[in-house]
Order: sequence, then C-alpha cells, then structure tokens
Amino acid sequence: MKINLTYLINEENPACLWAKQSDNPHVAMGHIGTHIDTYLKKAIPSEYNVSRAVLFSCSDKEEITLDDVDLEAVQYGDFVLLHTGWIEKFSYGSKEYFLEHPYCSDELIYALLDKKVRHIKKFDAVKKSPLG
Repeated sequence: MKINLTYLINEENPACLWAKQSDNPHVAMGHIGTHIDTYLKKAIPSEYNVSRAVLFSCSDKEEITLDDVDLEAVQYGDFVLLHTGWIEKFSYGSKEYFLEHPYCSDELIYALLDKKVRHIKKFDAVKKSPLG
C-alpha cells in the first residue's frame, strides 16, 4: 500500500497570506509545507523517495521521544513516519499550528540516525493513495 502524505492548501490559507506579505514572497512560499533541502545542488533520484515505511502514532504529544517509537521495528533505509494529528487541532498556517507543534527529542533523532533511516517525517493527516 502507498500512503499519500499530501495536504493541499489554498491561497487564502494564513501561511500563504504570510508568505505573500514577506520581504521575499518567492522564498517564503518555498518554505510552506514539506520540502527536501538538497545542499549538493543536484537532483535527488526519484527512487530515493520510495521506501518501506514504519508508522507511529504520536498524537497528543508535545515531545516525541524514544518511548513513542518501537526502534526494533525500524530498519536501515526506512521512512519513519510520526503521525501527530496536529492539523485536527489547529488549522494549517495558524499561529498555534506553528508555535505549539510537536517536536522530536534529540535522543530520538540520534537513535533513528544510528539506524540509518532515509527520512524522519512528522505529519498531520493520512489518506490512502489512489495509486494503490
């Protein structure tokens, strides 16, 4: 099964309105939602974005810690998905959404890096992909 993590926002969303009013709207719009920074200034192979994934429910957490993740279930090269459900509490782009958002403990991040995971992704909502 493929999981689509896309969350569509319109131009009236508070995050978009903020970006349009910033000193550099083009750059600000590029920082809304999820993106992958590549400092090598070369294309990321598309196969890098398809992998086995492990999903952990982390709703109602301020700090996501090792207690919230089963490290035994995590394998080399996995995408680690941490479902926060945050968008069900605050609308995307609202002040509360950004200021109060759950975060990962340093201990969790280092443990996942030691496992050599491919991505660590906190996300708010899930829907099944029409692709399968």
